[in-house]
Parts: sequence; C-alpha cells; structure tokens
Amino acid sequence: MIIIWGTYHLMKNNPRVHNDTCPHCGAFSRLESHEATHFFHLYYIPLIPLGKKRIESKCSRCNKYMTMSYKDWVKVKAAGESFIAENAQVAFQDPANAIAYHEMVDRFKGLPAAREVAQIMRTEFAEQPEVLAYLGNWFRSVGLRNEAVPYFDRVIELDPTHTLANRFKGHTYLNQKDLVNAALQFARMETPDTVLDFQVLLKLAIDLNKANYPEESYKLMVYMLDKFPAAAKNSQVKSTIKSVEKKLGIQESALGAW
Repeated sequence: MIIIWGTYHLMKNNPRVHNDTCPHCGAFSRLESHEATHFFHLYYIPLIPLGKKRIESKCSRCNKYMTMSYKDWVKVKAAGESFIAENAQVAFQDPANAIAYHEMVDRFKGLPAAREVAQIMRTEFAEQPEVLAYLGNWFRSVGLRNEAVPYFDRVIELDPTHTLANRFKGHTYLNQKDLVNAALQFARMETPDTVLDFQVLLKLAIDLNKANYPEESYKLMVYMLDKFPAAAKNSQVKSTIKSVEKKLGIQESALGAW
C-alpha cells in the first residue's frame, strides 16, 4: 500500500498580484504574494496546521516563490505601516519620496489605497514624466491597463522618446494588430532593452515585411542596427534586411555600415 503524505500551503490571505518579471525564471508573468497556512497532509487531505508563512512573488510560469516566516512578516508589515503613517504629510514633497510612499502603500495597504495615492501623485507631479511613467507602469502591473493609458500619453507629451512609455504604446498597437503604428512607436524609444525589446522588434520587422510593408520594415531594421549593433550578425536580421532591400531596390545594404 502506498501512503501519500507531505506538506503544502492553504488558505491564502491578503493576496497581492502584480504582472512583472519573475525574479526566478526571468519570464514576464503573474506574480502573487499572500499569507498562507502550512499544513501536513495525508492523501492530500490537510490534517495538521504547521504555522503561517508569507509567500512572496509566486510565479505563474515556473511556480517558484520566496517565503518568510509569519513572525518576520508581521514585523515587516508593522514597519511598513509605521512608515506610511509617519510620512503621510511629507510624502508628496518630491518625486522620490512620493514613489517610495506609493510602493509602501501598495504593498501594505492594498490596491484601493494605492489607487488613491496614485491620483494625488498624478495631480502633484503632472509635469514629471518619471513619476507619471512609474504610475502608468504600476497600473499596468496590477492589471489596470486602460487606466495606465492617460499616464503614458502624458509622459510622451512631456518626453517623446521616453522608452517605457513608447514601449507600452507600441505593445498597445501590437495588441490591436496595427503593425505600422507599433513600429513607429517602438522606434521612438531612446534606450531599447536587449532582453525586453530585441525579439519583439525583430518579429515586428519580419511581420511588416510579410504584410508587404517593406519601407516600414526597413526603417525598423535600421533603427535596430543603430541601437543593437551586434544584431548585424544575427541570421534573421541579415535575411530580413536583404529581403526588404531587394523589394525596395536598395543597392547599398544597411548591413555594410556595421
């Protein structure tokens, strides 16, 4: 007879969910943090509670997470709530303090409270693109993508080459299957990221070429070569540029500059 026994976590309390990069596998995924009771089970039936724990950043892709004892979590939470109470009157004096305050409210007070603080920050720092970009990214990370839009729109008004804002808008166009405007938006990013952006831009350039937008594909490829010089050695980059240049009748290849 096989006896199945072990331990697992049950009874999630005070959940906090963000969409972000997993600290374990590096994938962009749903990350959940919550309080949980650890049980001994027999045939997967919970029998004996073994104490509470704090589960931090459990990834929906790899299922890995970090744990903290409930005793330590209570101390951390108390310190966070104390910080919030002590800084409520001075939190909006400068951008850095406001962002730190919002992060604490988000973690220890929850979404409704963090939303209220975000609205105050939007008013107080209406001319500060980094604060507005932080807030737009926060709304995106908690699944409120539509509420992120006006923040990123304002960021682009203040700083047309802002990388995070243009990345968000570029993905918005991609979700709408608007390849041309997606390419225009991504190409405005001042500092695209090798990990976050390279493969997205390459696929977009290939799709533009396939959809018979060779000029837009070519412009995007030239932008990529400018931002990622090592891309000139990538076989897909080479083949796409050669295909586009052939369609456009370009004699001197962009690859020659690299």
